[in-house]
Amino acid sequence: MYLAGLIADEKEIQKKDLQFWVKNSTSPMISECTVAWIAAESKYGLELAREWIESEKESISSSGWSTFSSLLSILPNDQIDSKEVSKLLKRVESKIHKSQNRVKYCMNGFVIAVGGFYSPLSKEALEIAQKIGKVEVMMGKTACKVPNASEYILKMENMGKIGNKKRQPAVKRRIQLRDFIFRISIKLKTKYRPIEFLF
Repeated sequence: MYLAGLIADEKEIQKKDLQFWVKNSTSPMISECTVAWIAAESKYGLELAREWIESEKESISSSGWSTFSSLLSILPNDQIDSKEVSKLLKRVESKIHKSQNRVKYCMNGFVIAVGGFYSPLSKEALEIAQKIGKVEVMMGKTACKVPNASEYILKMENMGKIGNKKRQPAVKRRIQLRDFIFRISIKLKTKYRPIEFLF
């Protein structure tokens, strides 16, 4: 499914495909990265983010929060509802420490995303990050750590990066991968069928 995310066309992908992916994701890497990236870049991003964060299934809810974070990183500020984002920040403040493991991690990431990518609410995000403090997440047998949201936001502020949007690097990588697969298919004299990589 990770490969599928790299080659999927975010302009053509259907909502049912994204729903299938999020329901069948087998790891946080898939649900919080692959699915969230594609969903955010598709025309269904905001709709699905709103739906998924309400799910009781941990992987789906975490994907929803990650989708919101991705949207904040790529959408122009005039396409973002500041009241909705502020409401979500307050929701994180009140629920993060009582939420499911991966949901906590992605809520924390959402606060960082607001603070770093959405300048109108950067100060509010920092204040909430400071109130939240340390977020405990079971990371398994890995060296991964939960980033301290307030420290992360302050670091971006000190570097003058508050409000800088991403240039959708995932899109470029998928284009490169599609081109690579296309060239290989020509050499192997096989028909290039991107849909085969979706499931």
